[in-house]
Amino acid sequence: MDKVLERKESSHLSLGNRQVVKKHVAAIHCSNKLSLLERRASNALLFHAMPSLKKTLSHKIRIAELKSLLGFNSRNHAQLKRAIIRLTEVTVRWNLCGDKIDGESDEWFSASLLASIHHKDGYVFYEYSGLVQSMLVDPCMYGKINLTVQSKFRSGYALALYENCSRYRGLGQTRSFDLDLFRELLGVGHNTYKKFSELRKRVLLPAVREINTKADISIEPLVVRSGRKVVAIKFTITDSASEVGIDKKAVHYQASSVLGISDTEIAKITRRFGKDRVSSAIKQLKKSQQYKSGSVSNIGAYLRAILKNEREEGRAHLKKKVMEIKDFLDKDARIEHERYESGAAFELCRKLSSSEKRKIETDFLKKGKEFHRRNTKAILSRGGGLGNPILYDRDSGGVIAFLRAYRPNLLAPILSLKRFMEKKKLSIY
Repeated sequence: MDKVLERKESSHLSLGNRQVVKKHVAAIHCSNKLSLLERRASNALLFHAMPSLKKTLSHKIRIAELKSLLGFNSRNHAQLKRAIIRLTEVTVRWNLCGDKIDGESDEWFSASLLASIHHKDGYVFYEYSGLVQSMLVDPCMYGKINLTVQSKFRSGYALALYENCSRYRGLGQTRSFDLDLFRELLGVGHNTYKKFSELRKRVLLPAVREINTKADISIEPLVVRSGRKVVAIKFTITDSASEVGIDKKAVHYQASSVLGISDTEIAKITRRFGKDRVSSAIKQLKKSQQYKSGSVSNIGAYLRAILKNEREEGRAHLKKKVMEIKDFLDKDARIEHERYESGAAFELCRKLSSSEKRKIETDFLKKGKEFHRRNTKAILSRGGGLGNPILYDRDSGGVIAFLRAYRPNLLAPILSLKRFMEKKKLSIY
């Protein structure tokens, strides 16, 4: 075994009283076959090894320090032993989202998290394989995982979702995860919670609730539909209410836990309309047929529409209220059409051959400068090209406008706004 280096107590990854590990996106977007304690232990050991990971594959940590990093207050050392041993036994698939690794072609690989591990004289000795080490040292694409936050989670689904969302924290929104990929990232078996309504109730909303009440970010799920069927899911991301100095009220907890609205959005609505009115509007929203049928894709905006309509009282305004809600649903359909268009264009491009993709990327970079947006050049040069969902965002990538102009036949299967709204209205009414 290589020379073992012990990390000093003051790590360069400790930020004040926060302990943060920079975790490569390939390690974040992996198949989640680990229990909550096993995934927490993997992050803690990586945090400890980071300062010397370039120099050696082998590391050691005091068992007491490991327990401290994990927030593990139990005396059940056998449970902790089983968890860290499992890190050498479980093989996971890395980079499920197909991100370009260090500028190279899309790739994924399969490996255990640790090559070996043993305990002696109050220390845990552990070793990474050369392949895993090369991935974890100085990652070019990473997410910041707060060890203090992860110690608060009581669900493995919540921790896995927290990691997969933290990677996109600076962008404000994740990519779209198709349901099969989402299941694998969170560790939900394909034969478990087969219906999306069950997956939403048993996995998605509890994980969102736990993140929004315990983590340093707040997230809101947005579903992607094909017709009436949910085919994918993505998340908006903001700093949590505690991070921006907002006191969490009961109405905040109710809205975040039941509806999945971000803390920052709830705080804005509450400041404008008041806690009692927001609480009443939430009850009204939950009773609405649109919410029960899953037709509302932007719950925060729908809640604001209800609150605005409550300002008008009396039967004389009833017709006007109905028309306003219909207008809102039309606006919501246009927003949803943009989401649908982005997802559909991504899937159409994903099916192209490698040579076709390269041709489009080259043409877009050289000939389509008028369609470039703020992230276009970076994505085309080193950020995954057509394989990066951000390229399909109107404000960030601009590739859809380019394809409309230069490759109109490629996007021909995508429904127009008018046809999309007609189908949406049929599904709602």
